[in-house]
Amino acid sequence: MAWKVDVNERAVVLAAPFSVADAERPTMTFADGSLVVQFVDWTERVVRVTFAKAVAFTWQEEERLPADGERFDAVHRVLDSEWLQEEHLRGVAWCECEFDHLRLCFNSSGVLDVLCTAFHSTIVA
Repeated sequence: MAWKVDVNERAVVLAAPFSVADAERPTMTFADGSLVVQFVDWTERVVRVTFAKAVAFTWQEEERLPADGERFDAVHRVLDSEWLQEEHLRGVAWCECEFDHLRLCFNSSGVLDVLCTAFHSTIVA
């Protein structure tokens, strides 16, 4: 069953230094507040993305309807995120840092949503 994100959310495509378009399904590890996501991109490079102070994240494989402005093959910043607002109210976003709601859409493989303070990427191989 397809689901729709909050109707107030808007997604803005980020000019990330990597591409999730046609990438293979990612692997994820979480330790000490950092989420590390690794995948093979469309050029067959191994990409590792680390999300700092990742206070929450979800992986969704089932089909979903996009938020306004969202593409199925891009990295986005989600604006007016109800999820991020809820986490602030619950005190999960605990530091004086600014948190972002990021969404990585891996075409038909799935969608990764992350609440974090920053991210950086490296080409592993």
